[in-house]
Amino acid sequence: MRYGSRTHNGGQDMSEAETIGAFRARALEWLTTKAPLRQPTEVVDVSVYLNVDIGAERDNIAAAVAWHQQKLDAGFAAIDWPVEHGGQGLSGSHEQAFREEEKAFETPDLHEAFIVTTGMVAPTLRDFARPELQEQLLASVLSGSTMCVQLLSEPNSGSDLASLSTRAERHDDEWLINGQKVWSSGARIAEWGFLLTRSNPDAPKHRGLTAFMIPLATKGVEVRPLKQMTGGESFSEVFFTDVLIPDSLRVGEEGEGWRIIMAMLGYERGGTENWTAGGSYLQVRDLATKLGRTGEPTVRQHLADLFIGDRLVQWNAQRAAANHVEGPPGADANMGKLLYGLQMDRVTNAVSHLLGPALVADDNEHFGWHEHVTGTPGYHIAGGTDQIQKNILGERFLGLPGEPKPRS
Repeated sequence: MRYGSRTHNGGQDMSEAETIGAFRARALEWLTTKAPLRQPTEVVDVSVYLNVDIGAERDNIAAAVAWHQQKLDAGFAAIDWPVEHGGQGLSGSHEQAFREEEKAFETPDLHEAFIVTTGMVAPTLRDFARPELQEQLLASVLSGSTMCVQLLSEPNSGSDLASLSTRAERHDDEWLINGQKVWSSGARIAEWGFLLTRSNPDAPKHRGLTAFMIPLATKGVEVRPLKQMTGGESFSEVFFTDVLIPDSLRVGEEGEGWRIIMAMLGYERGGTENWTAGGSYLQVRDLATKLGRTGEPTVRQHLADLFIGDRLVQWNAQRAAANHVEGPPGADANMGKLLYGLQMDRVTNAVSHLLGPALVADDNEHFGWHEHVTGTPGYHIAGGTDQIQKNILGERFLGLPGEPKPRS
């Protein structure tokens, strides 16, 4: 059974809904009164993964949440959510139109934990959580006032997530959790975790999984930040030792975890085209202009490739919004993640050509680009590796033969 199933428009007749053009104009008018236009800057943050201390991390999240709350109050957040869950009941195209207009304004950076909370955990709770759990958590998670972390990957279960071994054993109305998670973005500042466990070790690996929401302050939960090669500690490993949680925190039915997590990952990939981390075409163009090298043929080719890639990402996002009717995004989301990863590679190639040895020289001017270069490889792994995305596209959407399975 699926709880809290969403509809495309929350009961509103889309023929009576505000047109995209009128909505875009209203959004632009509101944005103009709330934020300044984005200007080229001398020093840009082009990091793919956060590299700040925990105090600055909390400040970044607070700014993102405050901006998000303004949008919620004005009707410019949860735009395509059903009205009964706090949304506007409009279409994905309305949502995409607002995002496109918003990019022209100076707004707070969206911290990874904020994106996970409002863009992944919130819609998953909306779609699968029982009414009691929705009543407890959904509003605060959607607003960002309760920060969440995905507790999915394990040391021996990365791309093959279904092979995870963190155990959940049921004892009447409680569950005993033991195991370890890793690469958990934002765990050091999150209050709740979305946890995927193995509840039936005798069932086929995709069918023996159960999902929970878990307070990270629960006895037996230990969070250990991990040092990344960029210097930051935005990832953590999380340990569970004899952790007891009530059955009321279970998301969906027992054994339904794989279907639920596939929906969540669909929302993760579906938001890729609107993520601005890691540098952009405009930032590379501004760098080339500042260096006085826009007339060089090779630089112009790099910029042309970046411009084309930028438009491909944008058009795929628009197509995804137009195609989205109900539930998590489909093939367009997987395509979006692959396209964005390719665009980040193009940025790496362009800035490496423009800066040469200066890329690794801490001159307080261009050194920040090294955080893009060292962070980009991780993006090809996060949220499902590129190879996994291609398998999904081939097998699930194109109907190609599946990969050969090893003999047991």
